[in-house]
Order: sequence, then C-alpha cells, then structure tokens
Amino acid sequence: MNTKYINALKQLRGREADLKSPFSERLFGHDWSYGVPVSQEQVIEAKVADSPTVEVKVEDKAEKSVTEKVKMLDELHKFGKEKFEQTKSDKIHLGNGAVIQKKQAKNPRWDFASSAINEYMDFYQTHSNDLYNDKSQVESENIDVLFIVDEEFLNHNIASVTDKKISVFFEEDVAILFQKMIKAMQLDGARYSISTCSDLVEKSDEYLFAEIYHRRPKYLVSLGGFVSSKLLKTKERLQALRGKFYKIEIENKDTQEVIEYELLPLFSPNYLNEAPNSKRLAWEDMQKLMSKLV
Repeated sequence: MNTKYINALKQLRGREADLKSPFSERLFGHDWSYGVPVSQEQVIEAKVADSPTVEVKVEDKAEKSVTEKVKMLDELHKFGKEKFEQTKSDKIHLGNGAVIQKKQAKNPRWDFASSAINEYMDFYQTHSNDLYNDKSQVESENIDVLFIVDEEFLNHNIASVTDKKISVFFEEDVAILFQKMIKAMQLDGARYSISTCSDLVEKSDEYLFAEIYHRRPKYLVSLGGFVSSKLLKTKERLQALRGKFYKIEIENKDTQEVIEYELLPLFSPNYLNEAPNSKRLAWEDMQKLMSKLV
C-alpha cells in the first residue's frame, strides 16, 4: 500500500488526526476533488434565489380564458335560439321523453281613449288636407291595408305621383318608389291609407290607434325599423322582424274592448331608395301580403 495511505490510517487509528478538517485534504494535496455533499433541494433553492424575479399573472390568463368561453357560449345560445325560432313547430323532442317548448309571448297591447276617435280626423285635417280627404272618403270597412310610417308631414306637391297622400310623407324620389310598390301590390287608392306614428308629431300615437280601432283595416304594415320595433314593443332589429306577420292588440280604455290585428314589418321606402340591393327581399315580403289580400 502506498506510504501516505498507511500513515493516514495510522493517524486515524491513533486518534491523532484533527477531525475538524476534511480527511480527504490529508490524502490529497488539493481541495477540489471532493466537497461537502449538497442535496438536490439545496441546489434548486440556490438557483431560484439567484434568478431574477418574474411576475406570472396567472389570473389574467385564467380571466381571458373564462371570457372567451363565456363569449362562445353566448354565441352558441344566440345561434340556437334563432334556429329554434325559425322552426315551424312549437316544440322540439330531444329523445328520452325530453321536450323543449317555445314560450308563447304575449301580443303587444296599445290603448287609447274613446274621445280620440272623434279627434283623429281633425288631427289629420290640421296637418294635411290630402290625407284628410283620403281618410274621409274611404269607408272603414273598405280599407285593406294601413301603412304606418314614422315620418313628419311634408305635404309635397309632386306631379309624377298620382296619389297625393303618398307625397304627404315622402320626398319625390322616395314617393315615386313607394307608388311603384303600391301598384306592384295591386292596391288602388281606396284599398289603403297611410298614417304616422312619429315621436316628432304630437299625439300621433294615440290618434293612430284610434284610427286603427275605428277603420278596422285587414292588415297593418309598418315601414322601417323604428316604427316596427315600437309597435311590437321589442328591441329586435328590422332584419329579424321583416317579412313575418305579428299580432298586436288595441284596447279602448273606456269600453275595455280589445281587437287583434296582424302587422307586417317591411323595409322603409327611404331605405330601399338608398339600398336598392334590398328591393328583392322587399318584393318577397310584399308578396306575402299580396297572397293574403287575394
């Protein structure tokens, strides 16, 4: 055995060694061959301590993920609702006896005072002689369609428009277009009339409902998104409402008599004049009314 190993063992046996100093230092002339054992946990802790601090916003990532999921679920809910409403059936069978039933929404109801029946003709005479003459000459039971606009009284004198009541609410280009729509629906002047439901015209709402109640038109046609949403008491856009028949109720507050009417929302001629690409859809909707008037 090598001499220095023998001497080291003798010192250890004789307890002459300084046990405070590493035994390996007396065997070898350098101190880097062996070191004090270090645990793996200590190494990891040291590396973490020496690393720069980095904030990880876990909650932001989670929040973003949740937001995206909620948004996706909302879109799916909206899509499913639209498809469900488009089905002709009022219920869907899911199997195993499960059924989804459509909610039967209440018809929107409007009311008016009996006195308005005697006042609405004076209202139109004050605002337009042409419209007053039309309403006074046509008997209530002979009117098929009452068109409802949200326009103010203009009373234009348009030579190219033969039916003067059309020029009461529309500018020339729009009035000419609406006259073409009326002719396409094969409605002569005695079969239809026009009224307004404008927030800019005082008491127009009350007088409109009094006129509907008194004249009993077969169908109501709302022209444009504003008046359609208003009469149906909904926030739905015209794109979702157009081309479908809805029921509304009008009540005489004094007699408590309630009469039900069918309302068809259509594109406004003002809109069609600016967006001619929508005329095809408008014609499809107009044909639905024509089929009921035959």
